[in-house]
Amino acid sequence: MTSRRIAGEVRLDNREELFRALDVPPEERARLTDLKLILRAYDRWGEACPERLLGDFAFAIHDENTGRAFGARDHLGVKPFYYRASRVGLAFATRASAIPDADGQRLELDERRVADVCVGELECGDLTSTFYLGVHRLPPGYKLTFDEGRASVGRYWAPDPFREIRLKDDAEYVEAFREVFTEAVRCRMSGPTASMLSGGLDSSAIVGFARNILQSAGGPALTTLSGVTDEPACKESPFIRSVMELPGLDPIAIRPHEVDSFCDDIESFIATMEEPFDDTMILPLVMYAAGKRRGFGAVLDGVDGDVVASLEPEILARFLRAGAVGRAIREARGFARFYQGVYPPWSSTARMVLASTARVITPGVVRRAALP
Repeated sequence: MTSRRIAGEVRLDNREELFRALDVPPEERARLTDLKLILRAYDRWGEACPERLLGDFAFAIHDENTGRAFGARDHLGVKPFYYRASRVGLAFATRASAIPDADGQRLELDERRVADVCVGELECGDLTSTFYLGVHRLPPGYKLTFDEGRASVGRYWAPDPFREIRLKDDAEYVEAFREVFTEAVRCRMSGPTASMLSGGLDSSAIVGFARNILQSAGGPALTTLSGVTDEPACKESPFIRSVMELPGLDPIAIRPHEVDSFCDDIESFIATMEEPFDDTMILPLVMYAAGKRRGFGAVLDGVDGDVVASLEPEILARFLRAGAVGRAIREARGFARFYQGVYPPWSSTARMVLASTARVITPGVVRRAALP
């Protein structure tokens, strides 16, 4: 019997590839869970195994014979990974508040982390601290080892900013993107799945690809979840309705007067969140709740498209830190032209540059002035 145990939250997208690489017999594959598959990968490749995994995961492996532990968090940090290393050992959980359940030690508030949240320019500058002293977050793309009472972390993956994909023409680039995007959507539809549908490009693209995947497999219509209104000021509702008319969709429209019925669901969801969240993103929470009520195990959305692309203040701050003031001003002008007054915080070049400058100088100044 193996002396290794594994715990975590995992969804692997490259199971077939791993089956072949690990020589897993066909008769074993269906009953081999993702966690057990990772354990086999660890037995074969050791601490290099996260480099072979594709998907969303946070896991920890404990060797009962040696007391040594190893863990890793997925490339983009979709799954949370909290840990505390102490004389008791290594405590690991996907919620910081659950750490005492593992090591029996109480939690103490970290006032510095509270300050980070209260001062917007400090938030997101620290990828490892939590609201509790001694409890840490493992950053995305990092692995952890615990041996002889000490924990060490190291990066196993980072995006390569210099790698370029060069193809013959635009048509080949489109086809390459279509292939990658299709697979990204397909591997997230392993169970009953709905999709949010807003008036933006992100969710609309996901809906289109998910619908095609289901139709090609002879599956059911794709259920979409949307917040719509008849108010003329809402620019998204007309675009939502135009997509809803496509064949192969089972659209669900939630009206403003229905939102109150989801208050309990929203409060329950927020109660489980242990890190700050964007309080303007209530509408996605309503969509998640609507999907859950209808029995869906997953709801696709385009929220992370905004997370990736909406880097206005931070990208300008990076230019300013590097001394590229002219580049920062040119980019700010471009952002201001893009928003054209529809989003006041970033509709003025001067306002954007000032806000970005504050991001550059505030963290050090505030920490020295306000914190012990």
